[in-house]
Amino acid sequence: GAYCTALGPDDFHAAFCQNQTFYERFNIHSSLDVIVDNNFRKMAIRDGPERYRPRVQYCIPVIVAVRIAYDISKVQTPEMAKAGVPPGHNLLRDPMNMPNMPQRDQWLVRVDHEGTVESARSSLLETLKRRASGGEETAVRRLASVLDDRGLTREAEPLLRQLYEEDARLWGPE
Repeated sequence: GAYCTALGPDDFHAAFCQNQTFYERFNIHSSLDVIVDNNFRKMAIRDGPERYRPRVQYCIPVIVAVRIAYDISKVQTPEMAKAGVPPGHNLLRDPMNMPNMPQRDQWLVRVDHEGTVESARSSLLETLKRRASGGEETAVRRLASVLDDRGLTREAEPLLRQLYEEDARLWGPE
């Protein structure tokens, strides 16, 4: 699945502006750092928020069905229920919100594929293979690149060879 928030950048900015003194007690000095704290609290405390700012400088809106989106502060995911973890805790049973600290808004979106949950990495590969099967050059190039980046050179090699031969026909062998 993917962790995300139901709040947008403007919501975090408004919260920071309305509670700036409160946030500064926790070394949170900008609305960007409020987003870092919401998404990467433990790691940002350990490594410093500047390391995680690039990860939250953009927002990708995602629209998903309610049945696969879980506000984990209030609702258990199937994995939480199976492990006996109450809402508001991670799978290690650590609380996601502590009293007198900024409250975090975290949702989990489960990627369900034919009854099984898959990682986004495997879903990407399946999607790229389906697109490349049509033979469109950009799709084949993208698939070959991802396979090669993941160390799947045996799968990437025939695609890369095919692309090289097409380029050679178009531009010449060198």
